[in-house]
Amino acid sequence: MIAILINGISNCRDAVMREAEAVFPPQVRYGLYESRYVGHLSRLATEAVKKGYTHIICVGGDGTLNEVVNGILTAFEYAHRQATDPIETRFDMAGLARIGIALYPAGTGNDFARTIGAKPSLAHILQRIEANSLQTFDVGYARFMLPDLSGESERFCINIADVGMGGEVSYRLAKDSALRRISPKLLYQREVIRAFFNYEKQAVRCYNDQFEWSGLATAVVAANGKYFGGGIGIAPQADAMSGELGITIVGNVSLFTYARHLPTLMRCQKAIHPEISYHRLSDICVEAIDRPMPIDMDGEFIGYTPFSMQKLQKKLSFVI
Repeated sequence: MIAILINGISNCRDAVMREAEAVFPPQVRYGLYESRYVGHLSRLATEAVKKGYTHIICVGGDGTLNEVVNGILTAFEYAHRQATDPIETRFDMAGLARIGIALYPAGTGNDFARTIGAKPSLAHILQRIEANSLQTFDVGYARFMLPDLSGESERFCINIADVGMGGEVSYRLAKDSALRRISPKLLYQREVIRAFFNYEKQAVRCYNDQFEWSGLATAVVAANGKYFGGGIGIAPQADAMSGELGITIVGNVSLFTYARHLPTLMRCQKAIHPEISYHRLSDICVEAIDRPMPIDMDGEFIGYTPFSMQKLQKKLSFVI
């Protein structure tokens, strides 16, 4: 059984519906569900699992996939477990691995699609499902402060979380949805340039039991995938099956430095600069020294520091 979950604001909604009718033969049981409001995709994904769907096709971008992944995980969370329990004991990980997730890239950035080579074709996805072509990927688990700073929250991250300027950019985009009509690459670059003129770099401390870095930071990126911002290879060292996060720390850099290294980042290569460093860690904590820093996760503003993320290795089965 296949559930197709479509972001309701996607421009390709009607085309996907027509393609599903043309591609899926009568013997293939499938259901098509469209989101109606923010957060609806997460609920639809949870309900799809509980209805017995074995494969879930996610039609949208990184934010859509993030919602769907979190909804699937919610369906496998044990009852009566506490938030303080070790994260892997709170979920039926064996059951989770039996759900095949397919990504039909139809969003603004489609950055995780670049990492796993996803194609916008239901025919191709069905062929891969029938061939049982599955590969298990890691997922990040993060804790952070809510947008109103009223308390702590948690969320799974499939692609990238960006503390600092990326969070500021996603916050601005969330406030003005009309901006999303612009080409995603041009939009992100424009907002980054604006942020360089307005964003005040802050002193941060990044650490775990074996690692520590502190200083002025433009951004601290914790990555499962390699790309963000519509194809910027911010974490070429990231490996979505390694059990380690790709941590990229962008220190006190100027707009000129960013522009000079952008072609390198677009090729998903490491930028050679004393204020930019690359690491691979199983977990990371980020604390702002003076005031909370905004956080972007998979293209969405989610809240503020303090922020922590750990890597859960090979928990999600993707159709590739």
